[in-house]
Amino acid sequence: MSDAGAPRYDLAVIGAGAAGLSLAAGAARLGLRTVLFEAGEMGGDCLNTGCVPSKAFLAAAGRIAARRRAGADIGLAAAFEEAMAEARRAVSTIAPHDSQARFEGLGVEVVRARATFSGRNAVTADGAEYRAKRIAIATGSSPHIPDIPGLREIEPLTNETLWTREAPPQRLAILGGGAMGVEMAQAFAQLGAEVVLIERAARLLPAAPEGVSEAASHLLTQSGAALRLTCAVTRVERIDAGVRLETDGARVEVDAVLVAAGRRMSIDGLNLEAADIAVQDGRIERDTRLRASNKRVFVIGDAGGGAFLTHAAGYEASIALRNIAFRTPARAGAVIPAAVYCDPELAWIGAPDALDEPPKGARIARWAFAVNDRAVAEGLVEGEVAILAKGRGRILAASATGPGAGEQIALIALAMQSGLKLSALAAMIAPYPTRAEAIKGAAGAWYEPLVFGPTARFAVGLLARLP
Repeated sequence: MSDAGAPRYDLAVIGAGAAGLSLAAGAARLGLRTVLFEAGEMGGDCLNTGCVPSKAFLAAAGRIAARRRAGADIGLAAAFEEAMAEARRAVSTIAPHDSQARFEGLGVEVVRARATFSGRNAVTADGAEYRAKRIAIATGSSPHIPDIPGLREIEPLTNETLWTREAPPQRLAILGGGAMGVEMAQAFAQLGAEVVLIERAARLLPAAPEGVSEAASHLLTQSGAALRLTCAVTRVERIDAGVRLETDGARVEVDAVLVAAGRRMSIDGLNLEAADIAVQDGRIERDTRLRASNKRVFVIGDAGGGAFLTHAAGYEASIALRNIAFRTPARAGAVIPAAVYCDPELAWIGAPDALDEPPKGARIARWAFAVNDRAVAEGLVEGEVAILAKGRGRILAASATGPGAGEQIALIALAMQSGLKLSALAAMIAPYPTRAEAIKGAAGAWYEPLVFGPTARFAVGLLARLP
């Protein structure tokens, strides 16, 4: 098909996940003629098979484990059923916000069909052509299945299939020690399953600071999950009793395998060549304004191969909207925080290796929750806040481990993105008692050598001699 004729739409969005929905909603509210294409479920991975059900499932598992510790007799099957019901409840509660009806109410034309490019400013869906001045690719990502002999044949669980399972596995192997692997390992262990987590790297959460990784290993071990690090699975096969995994160290037999080995961009079948969109090493080339080689096409969210995080997708949608609606040269470049919602939570922001090995001229200040009054009052004193800064307090990176770590790292992220120095956090007046005081404490500790050092003491001594 050709691009002949004037575009009917200002914006066409391919994909109704976190990035696509954010962009479509913003564009429609600004009065742009917007069409949104989605062949699957509205809300994409985050709502239906990712963040929402997994966090509800994990929270339910934690509550069940607490009831067991208090003496309740809850079997694995009943625990699993309860946690699954909580996951479904969370999805159904949030679904109306992402629904077709809501977006049509905003003025978005929603087409429930797969869209492919038919020209530089045109896509086809369900046999019809749609032309737009700007097009956004927001097709998300899908689970990466490692190329392990026999793995595909056993049809392993992924985040896309886990939530349809009706009965719990008594023995579960999880391949991958990233955020999903850690969260689901703790959840299933808390429900009462025997869990073994297998990770090729030498530590869990390889993309996190080392201290966060150590905290993850500690909490999983406490939850009863077995860890096999620096371990590669060489073969998988179905046996009468379930599934056998051959590793380079031992043989593992389980009832089911959950693959949590990362994500791959869902860009196959878009007919990108029809729109003159360049692809390099399986990734759509894009500039700092999130534009493809065809500058009228934007690539946002997981489809762009960035952080594979919902909040990163929302951020990229905002950058694209500024470029599309206001024609401003907005560029992506914010530092994106990350969090793992196990119990207790783990979070970080900035380059992980900087926290592991601070660059020249930078120092780390730490504040343990063991000396935080709110943590002491609650009896939950595990973890700390660590902040890396240099110069006069420019924040480079930070991490938090303990209850509410994700909320705490958000405050540090705000400071970093606003260009605030540690002095702003040190001067912050936080309600007492709150865990946010640990951030204030760490920031204040960073300035101690300056405030209470020899130079300051000398100056105070001179001033003390004055009448």
